[in-house]
Amino acid sequence: MHRGLFIPEIVGLIFAELRRPAQPLVDERNDLAALTRTCKAFQDPALNLLWSEQDTLDNLLRTLPPHLWTDTVDQRAYLHFRLIGPIKPADWEIPLVYALRIRTLSLRMWGSNQFRPAADIFEAISSGLPRDYLCPKLRSISWYTDMDTIFPYIRLFLGPEITEAGMTFPVTSPLSLLPTLPLRYAALTRLHIYVLNPPYSSIVRSTASEIVMQLE
Repeated sequence: MHRGLFIPEIVGLIFAELRRPAQPLVDERNDLAALTRTCKAFQDPALNLLWSEQDTLDNLLRTLPPHLWTDTVDQRAYLHFRLIGPIKPADWEIPLVYALRIRTLSLRMWGSNQFRPAADIFEAISSGLPRDYLCPKLRSISWYTDMDTIFPYIRLFLGPEITEAGMTFPVTSPLSLLPTLPLRYAALTRLHIYVLNPPYSSIVRSTASEIVMQLE
């Protein structure tokens, strides 16, 4: 094998070409998964690309020990991840390694890539996670859900390297988090906010300019 293929940066650039616009996402991921098994020199660059963008937490949670979870199928033939046991700190060993590779996470309850989480999953993550953030290298988070019960768990993903965040504030979620975002997350440069409670809209508008000034 050519010596250049032992340089991770070069291999990463080559593998990035698999992300062609016309390439179906499933084919792209299958190709990257195959490359991770080709040789040791290809493993890390391929894994980085394979995990860098996620539109669900299911892939990550399925790396937990198999006795902790199961998949169920609903009437519409949709597959749903479900925890069936408590997560102990030692159970996070493998998931946390993969979580370090995630740079973009998009959790949406509408659109083509729907993620319908249960509050107990986030509570299980929060109570057993042996570090402050699930994905500490995360740079972009899209948190678009109208479930009041899971909104507080967004803190598990707002890590020190966040540069872009988009979020929906459910009906009863407090807006006190907004003005503090630029102070808590120094790298944050872009913020997208959607409010589901109409009375909150004026409050958001009144604080938006203050937030923008802090982001500059």
